[in-house]
Amino acid sequence: MSTCPQGSRLAACKIDPQLLRQAFTEVRGKQVLLQKRESIAINDQVADAIYRASMMAMDDVFEGRHHSAFKYVTAPTGTGKSTSSVAFAVAARGCSPKFTCAFVVETIRQCDEIYRELTRLLPPESVEDVVVWSGGHDRKADPEKVRDEHGITPAAQFHAVDLKSAPIIVCTHKKWLGEMERDVDNGVRYCNGLSRSLLFIDEHPDIVELIPKTPSDISKLKDTISRLDPEHEWLPLLTGIYCRMDSVFDSPGSDYVAIDLVKLEEAQKLTDDHIRKFFDVHGQGIQSLESAMETLKFIQACAEGYVFFSRKTPRTFVAYSPRFKHSAGYVLLDATADVTGMVALMPGMEEIPVPKVDYSNLSIRHINPPSRFQSIREVTGKLARAKEYCAWMKRVVLDSTIAGEKALLVVHKKLVEDYGIFPLSAEEDNTQDWEGRSINIITWGMGIGSNKYRECGHVFLFGEFFKPRSATLGTTLGTTQCRAADGNLKEEAHGRELKGDYRIIREGDLLRWTAQLAARGRVRNIDANGRCGQMTLHTSMDYHRLLSNLSRLFPGAETPVAADYSEAGDNKKPQERLIELLVSEDTPAVLSSVEVEALTGLRSGLLKSKLRTEKVSVFVQSYCWSVVPAEAIGKTGRANYLVRNCAA
Repeated sequence: MSTCPQGSRLAACKIDPQLLRQAFTEVRGKQVLLQKRESIAINDQVADAIYRASMMAMDDVFEGRHHSAFKYVTAPTGTGKSTSSVAFAVAARGCSPKFTCAFVVETIRQCDEIYRELTRLLPPESVEDVVVWSGGHDRKADPEKVRDEHGITPAAQFHAVDLKSAPIIVCTHKKWLGEMERDVDNGVRYCNGLSRSLLFIDEHPDIVELIPKTPSDISKLKDTISRLDPEHEWLPLLTGIYCRMDSVFDSPGSDYVAIDLVKLEEAQKLTDDHIRKFFDVHGQGIQSLESAMETLKFIQACAEGYVFFSRKTPRTFVAYSPRFKHSAGYVLLDATADVTGMVALMPGMEEIPVPKVDYSNLSIRHINPPSRFQSIREVTGKLARAKEYCAWMKRVVLDSTIAGEKALLVVHKKLVEDYGIFPLSAEEDNTQDWEGRSINIITWGMGIGSNKYRECGHVFLFGEFFKPRSATLGTTLGTTQCRAADGNLKEEAHGRELKGDYRIIREGDLLRWTAQLAARGRVRNIDANGRCGQMTLHTSMDYHRLLSNLSRLFPGAETPVAADYSEAGDNKKPQERLIELLVSEDTPAVLSSVEVEALTGLRSGLLKSKLRTEKVSVFVQSYCWSVVPAEAIGKTGRANYLVRNCAA
C-alpha cells in the first residue's frame, strides 16, 4: 500500500504575487552583490521565466492538478538558472513560513553547491530550515572519504529522515526517483505528509530504469531460495519463468521482440515485502538482498508487459520501469530540454519560453575522420587500433590550436578507463601539456554542470554518445509507458535507422549530449548582449545531424567549416564524395554536371535528383548550392551546372 498522501494540497502556500516578486528581486540583488558581478539582461530574462514557471507550478499544487508533468525552462548554460531558482525559494520562504521546496540535482557536488547558496542567502535564524542529503551528506559518511571521492568537503551532514520535516531540502535525482519508484514518502515530494509547494529538477532526469537480465539471473535467485528453503512456494514460479526465458534465449528471429514472460498473478506472490522478510529470516546479507530485489524488479516489470528480448550480442531480456509519476509542482531546469525526446513524447509538459543565446561568436569545424576511424566499435575493439586513433586525435588537436591555448577533449570512455591511453581530467586538476597547449580530457557521459573548463577556447567532441539500441528502445517504451507488445518493434526498431518515437528519443539524446558538452567551454560565458564567448567547436558528429539541427543547438552560429581528414585508399561512395564537394571551401563556385561526375563518380544525369534527396539536400541548402541549366549562367550546351549561389 502506498504511504504517500496522493492528491493532497498545500493550500497555505498561496503567496501574493506582487509581494513575492518584490522579495525575489531583492534576493537576486543580494546575490549580485555577494558574487561581485553585474546582472545582465539575459540573466534577468531567465530569472523572470523561472519566476513564472515556479508560480504556475505552485498554482498546480494549490489547485490539486496532480496530472501535470513539468513546467520546463530551457535556460541556456551560463545564464544563472540555479541561482535564480535558489533566489525564488529564499524569497518564497521569507513571504510564507508554510512554503516548502525541494532541489533535486544530479551529483553530490551540486547538492553541496545549492545547500551553500541557500544557507548563504537565508537569514541566520532560517538556516536550520534547510537539509541536504546525499551519499556524501549522510551523517554516517566519512568527510575525508567524501573529499577523496567527490572533491568536496560536505558543508553539512544529516540523517535521511531529516528530509521529511525540513521545509527546504536538497537531494539527488537518485533519491527522488527511488521515492517515486517505490511509491513511498521519504521527504522529497512531501513535507510532514503534505505535498511540497515546489520541486526544482536540475538537468534531465533518467525517468526510466532499464533492467537487463538473462535466464541465469533467475536461476541464481531460484538456487538461493532452494538452498535456504527447498520446499518454498516460490520455486515453481521461478522455474516457470526461467524455462520461458531459456526456451527463446538461443532461438532465431528478429533482433528485438516483445515476449510474455511473467503472469500478473505470479508477480503478485513475489512482492518486495515478502523477499525482504524471507532474506531477513534466513540471515542473508545486504548484497544478496540487493541482487534478489533487482531480479524481483525485473519480474514485476515483466508482469506489466514492460519487457522485450534482444538477440543482439550479448543476448538479453530488457525490462524497463517508468519511474516518474505525474504530479503538480515540478519545474525542470535544463539547457537542452527543448531537444530531448522526453519533452516531445511525455504528456503534460509545458514550456516557459526563455530568450536564446546568440552563438554568433561560436565557430564550428566539422571533422571528417579517415574511414578507418569512423566506426567507434572497431576503433575501440583492439588496443593497437585505439592507440592509432588517439594519436590521430592528438594530431588534429595540435593542427587546430596554437601554443598558449586551452582546449577540452571529449572522447569515448573505453579509451580512458579500459586502455588508459588518455588521462582523465575529471574534477581534479589534471591538465595536460601538449606542445604548449593546456589540454583537459573528459569522456562522453560526464561533465554536465561543470564550470571547470569555461576558459577553454576550443572544445573537441570526437564521435557521439551512442547508447546501445536496446537502451533507446527501453527508454522510449518507458517514457511513453507503452507495453513492448504495443511498441511496433518489428516495424520501427529494425534496420539501419530507427523510426517513430524511437528515432525521436535517440536523436534527442545525441543532440542533448553534444549541446551540453560543447557548452563546457568558453561559449558558456554570456555577455551583456546575450552573446556567447568566443570559441571553436570541433566535432566529428554525423554531419547531416549537425546541419539539420544547427539552429536548435547553436542559434546564430555560422555554417560549419569542413575539415576533411580522408586518407589515400579510403573507399567512398559517390554520394559521400558529392557531399565532400558541397562542403569544401576549395570547390569552384561553378561546376558542370560532367565535372561533378569526374570528381565524385555520380552520373551527370542523376545530379539534380540526388541533390533533392533527404541525405544531401541539407548540404545543398546550408552551403548555398543550386543546379541550373547552362543558359541560366550564360553557357552553351545541355549540361546542368552546380552553382554556389552566393558567388554566382
